[in-house]
Amino acid sequence: MLIRIKTDTKNGAVEVVTDRTGNETEPEGLTLSISDAVHANGTSAPKETASAPISLVQDPPKRKAAEIPPEECEAASEGAGQLYERIQDLLVGLLREIAAKKKLRLNSLLQPIEQMAGREENLEALYSLSLQNRDYDNALSAHLLHVATYALKIGKALGCDSEQLKRLALAGLLHDVGMCLTPKEIRHKEAPLTSREMEIIRRHTEYGSRIIQAHLGDKFGWLTRVISQEHERANGNGYPKGLYGDEIDEMAMIIAVSDVYEALTSQRPYRPPLRPNKAMNDIMVKQKGGFPHRILKVLLYQFPHYPLHSLVRLNTNEIARVVEIDEEKPLRPTVSILHGLNGNGHHTRDNGLLPLMDNPLIYIVDSVDQDRLAKAE
Repeated sequence: MLIRIKTDTKNGAVEVVTDRTGNETEPEGLTLSISDAVHANGTSAPKETASAPISLVQDPPKRKAAEIPPEECEAASEGAGQLYERIQDLLVGLLREIAAKKKLRLNSLLQPIEQMAGREENLEALYSLSLQNRDYDNALSAHLLHVATYALKIGKALGCDSEQLKRLALAGLLHDVGMCLTPKEIRHKEAPLTSREMEIIRRHTEYGSRIIQAHLGDKFGWLTRVISQEHERANGNGYPKGLYGDEIDEMAMIIAVSDVYEALTSQRPYRPPLRPNKAMNDIMVKQKGGFPHRILKVLLYQFPHYPLHSLVRLNTNEIARVVEIDEEKPLRPTVSILHGLNGNGHHTRDNGLLPLMDNPLIYIVDSVDQDRLAKAE
């Protein structure tokens, strides 16, 4: 199936025209790994149904953020750095092909999705890289990768199985694919959007779902649905249809909250990135009605106010680095003092680390931007 997409940059209208006489083949490699398309024996796949809700029967598992052995983390970090760059390059190419009205091919994403969803150390390293790389360059490709990473963390905590995790990864990588059909001058505008421009931007969910439907057909109906609903909100205040509560696919809700968190913590033309603790406060206070409680609960466990390796300022005016997080008390991590006062009779471990859980009079005042700290020095 071939596709032609006609766009009108003035009003944002998109016309999707398909031609089923072409000789191009469907991306069979994807159908074998993400079971939506054609079975290996050539028979049709079962009729698409709404994805089963992901239930949170118990509280999210409590674990130490540093329980992966350091040597494995270091090796995974090096591999994840290459994976991070490779996925971004693939996404840039994919978005260019769509903008150039070429066929959407997903085979190249199969192996990266397996690496993201299949190895805990890879996912944690990608999470760390996503929080560090918040510049505006290549914003769309980076945004897609970050959202996929955050969605996988939430999905794992909710108990998603392997197949659901692969779907989450793919949905995260493609959720804003319709943005490549919106005018670049609007996407990168360094000032607040007008109501007319906002209306055009909001059409990206329609464009994205139509692209997936035209390229991949009904067998990827679940993906079309997630893309069309990822800006809906549980309280009915979302778009494009103002759906409410259980009317929204739960996978779309996971992508939605991941999308919001990524947007808040990333550089934008009109504002600097928020630090993780500020972004979390924004979601929990200003936007909590927009997302199911069980997803927000997991968000709190999986996205600590003060992430591993981040810098914080203590009430003693010392600068410290977070080196271990206990998910039972994420606001009282173990830190390593870097700058400021020395000694002060703090109760420390033999290795010099300061567990805030054991020092009730010492607490974190705020997070610290590492770039600003480097400039100040």
